[in-house]
Formats: sequence, structure tokens, C-alpha cells
Amino acid sequence: MLELVGIVAFVLLVGISIGLHELGHMLPAKRFGIKVIDYSIGMGPTVFRRTRGETTYNIRLLPVGGFIRMIGMYPPAHPSNKPVRGRWAEEIEQARAATLEDVTPDEEHRTFYRASVPKRLVIMMAGPAMNLFLAAILFAIILVGLGIPQPSGNVGTVIPCVPTLSDPAGKGTIVGCELATPAARAGITPGDRIVSVDGKPTSDWIELIDTLAAVPAGQTIDVVIENQRERQRTVSLALAEIEYETFDDSGKPTGTRTRPFLGIGPEYVWVTQGWSSVPTAMWDLTSRSAAALAAFPQKIYELALNLVSNEERDPTGPVSVVGVGRISAEIAASDMAFRAKVVETLSLVAGLNLFLFLFNLLPILPLDGGHVAAALYEGARRRWSALRGKPDPGPVDVARLLPVTYIASAIILTAGVLVIFADIIKPISLPY
Repeated sequence: MLELVGIVAFVLLVGISIGLHELGHMLPAKRFGIKVIDYSIGMGPTVFRRTRGETTYNIRLLPVGGFIRMIGMYPPAHPSNKPVRGRWAEEIEQARAATLEDVTPDEEHRTFYRASVPKRLVIMMAGPAMNLFLAAILFAIILVGLGIPQPSGNVGTVIPCVPTLSDPAGKGTIVGCELATPAARAGITPGDRIVSVDGKPTSDWIELIDTLAAVPAGQTIDVVIENQRERQRTVSLALAEIEYETFDDSGKPTGTRTRPFLGIGPEYVWVTQGWSSVPTAMWDLTSRSAAALAAFPQKIYELALNLVSNEERDPTGPVSVVGVGRISAEIAASDMAFRAKVVETLSLVAGLNLFLFLFNLLPILPLDGGHVAAALYEGARRRWSALRGKPDPGPVDVARLLPVTYIASAIILTAGVLVIFADIIKPISLPY
């Protein structure tokens, strides 16, 4: 039941993200007088439809995108342009006719191609800007409103047995207990605070971990413990030693290391952040999203090879809306506190919106960035013609780029289907 709640919550948040993106396109278009005849959230069959004024509003079955339809997206063929010939000629003219069929003589001034270059730039950039704005709102809710968990300095958990490499974090099921942890033998309990280690005060959890890491395994040390009633006691103990795996920045194993081990975990408290943390967090995630987007072709290739192998899937690889929905369901069904579940889910949606912002800025059709690039080229071409005293060359004939649009759409669709297929047969699960 909780998994279903997680999926529904995620679908609603994704629907809101898509809806705001398309609203970002529609509002300035209407403000500039361009006729918008269709506004759709989702793709595929329509499950809800209502017409208000000159626009039909649709909610479609699949929450994997959306669109608005403005009249006159493609301009009529300009007399100065050479006619299109070859295998694409018929498709281009059919697409041009389809986008102009709703244009009546008295509404030609309301077409998209008639709008000025600055207006078209605003219309096309407003969609991704909505995703950026929503990501900022979600980050503000998470950081300023809900906060992030940070170690309080108190002991939160006591691990009963020294884990082995097959269970380096002590999170698995322990059968028997051949070697109790130093913390368990010393009688440390949740809520206690480690005041000092071998005579060195430890004011917070980070300082405690650094101090323990400097103690050789097997060496007997004095540890001062304070309970919740602020009563202190001193125990003498020797730290155990464990071997654990190390990973690189991409999450791939790089080998093993050993370190001293006491057998305690921190108690976490929720700490709200200042407003300055929002742009910092957004910049950090934007940088990582941009790097992931640049590596996307390579990651898709590696994913295709992974699907025909017995190797585990790369947890840092691409994930579709199906995979993210599955992760959202796992979050809802996990043992985390409700507040943590809300933070994790909102973080997923915030990251998704930042990725959509960056992805739609790519200067290829049919993405928003492709229309932005076409408008910028048109503005530059008109300015250059004016400087040379040449006549206005007219709007850029975007319809001629349909071959590129179809190829790019096919590549995006193929990559999307591949990732969805991977999320079904080799899903990425939560590490906890």
C-alpha cells in the first residue's frame, strides 16, 4: 500500500512539473497574442479533456512529457528559398500544411512564426525556466523548511557484532555473534555521548570519528561516556578492526581498506538551513546534472552492453521515469521516518526538474533549445542583412530541419525505451 502511495505521489509531482513547463510556454504565448489551440500534460490517449475559449486542455495517460500546440509553428515557404526536393520533400510540406491548417486569414498575425525573435525566445525559454523555478522552490522547501539530517553527537545505534566484508556496514542479518563490538562490550547505549577518547575531547561526531580513526586497532584506550542524565563514566576498551570496500566518485569499487571500529552509529537530528544554501545546492546539482548529460551517450552505450551481460547495473547510470517511480515507491515503503521520505521524494523531483531544464536547452529540435537556436539564427541573419542593406530574408524555415528533428526524436525515443526496458528487467534499488 505504501509503495502505491509513493508511486501516486511521484506521478502527481511529475505531472505538476510537466504542467508548469507547458504553462511556461503557454502563458507568454497568449500574452503575446499567439493562438494556442492545445495544452496537454502527458502523452498518449486522452483521459480528460476540456475546452475553454480557443484552447483545449488535455490530461493524457502517460506522464512522460507534454506539449502545447500554437498555430503557425512552421512558416510558409519563402519565395527566395529553393524548393525542397528529395525523399523528405513530401514530409516537410505535409508538416508545414498541418501547422498552417488552423490559420485563418484574419489570424495570420497570431501565428508563432510572425512573433518577433525576442518574443519567441521568451516563449521557448519560459518552459525550461519553469522547471528551474520549481527546482528552486523544492530545494527551499527541503533545506529551509524541512532541513537535512545531521549527526547530533549522541550515539544513535550500537552495532552488536563486528561486521565482515560481506556485510561492511553491519546492516545485514547477523547469524550468531562470535565477536561482539567494543561498544557492545562496554555497555554503550543509544542516547549516550562520547565525551573524550584517550584524553582527547570530542565535541561533535566528526571530531569523534577523526579521533577514533587515529587510534591503532587493538590498543587499549580510556573512553569517557556521558548518559542522558549527564552522568559520566570511564571505560577501557580496545578498538576492533574491520575491512571495508572503497569506491570512486562514480560508485565503482576500487578495493578494500581497514580501519579501527568501535561499533556505534550517530543519532541524527533535522537541521534547517539558511536561504543561502538553496543556490549553493542548486549549483552543485546543476553541475553534476550537466556532467551526467554530457556523459549520457556513453552511459547509454554502457547500459546497452550491460543488458546483454550478467554484470550488475551501474547505479550512477541513466534512469527513466519508470525507474524513478520505482525508487519513489521504495522510499515510501522503507523504514525511514515520514519526514525523511518527504525529503527524499522531493529531492528526486527537484533533481528531475533540474535535468529537464538542462536537457531542454540542448540546441537540437524538437527540444526547446532547438527553437531557441533557430530564433537566434534568424535574428542574426536579419541583422546582418540590414547592415548590408539587403532585404529582410524572412523567418527561418524550421520545417526544412524536419529530417534532423525526426532523427533526433528517434534517437531520444530509442534511448528512452532502452532505459525504461532496463528499469524493468534490471531495476536500480535503494542502497538502504
